[in-house]
Amino acid sequence: FYRNVGILWDDSFFGNVQYFNGLKLQPDYGAEAVKTQNFGDRFAMDWSAQFFPNNDKVDGSLNGRDVESDPNATMHNTSTFRLVPTVKFGEKSSLAIGLSGLHQQIVRPVLIGNSFSINQYAADATVTAGPLIAYVEGLKQNGELNDAAHPLSRPGYDTATYLLAGARYQVVKWLNARMNYSQARYKGQNAREEEYVPGLVFTLDKNSYIMTEFDYWIINPAVGPNVLIDRSYNVIFGYNF
Repeated sequence: FYRNVGILWDDSFFGNVQYFNGLKLQPDYGAEAVKTQNFGDRFAMDWSAQFFPNNDKVDGSLNGRDVESDPNATMHNTSTFRLVPTVKFGEKSSLAIGLSGLHQQIVRPVLIGNSFSINQYAADATVTAGPLIAYVEGLKQNGELNDAAHPLSRPGYDTATYLLAGARYQVVKWLNARMNYSQARYKGQNAREEEYVPGLVFTLDKNSYIMTEFDYWIINPAVGPNVLIDRSYNVIFGYNF
């Protein structure tokens, strides 16, 4: 199952900076405890706790960005927690505020490089108001600024501040418009990485839809020219069984 740190997903197809660094939709084998406690009709509390003894070398991150593609390292003893109180103001309006954290160890042989810990602290908020859903998430990661096995570190290891924000609006029954933005400010690499993903979803019937997205993804180093990673237009046909 996925690590439960911050908002699970931004509902995009292409993804975000967090996903490509191994922070989002990161599956591993482990143990999990989850619970939802309702307090009347207007207030609920969700919480979860997870433990993963090691990693499985599987996720959607880019090659060279995190432990899943690191041949000289393994992840040990990852633990997460998440607490989300939700207040309902009406049938179609609510506010959810999440607090979560993670601790893990990146272990490698002594002759290859140093082992180190990664700690994450995140806060997020999701507002639902009729046809509008808006969210924002901030995450602080304390990692390894200069990994001896990979000078300047892998982006997913670096000490960094992450931002994820966006909104989805149901324009009419068959059309949903959305905008997603993600960012990482790396301390070790002294750079800012940003991704903009606007999109439209056209509902064809209760089971199928067409999604169109534009992706603009760039790295802004403190020194030197900007680096364009991706600029693409994507069309997806989806069918729910």
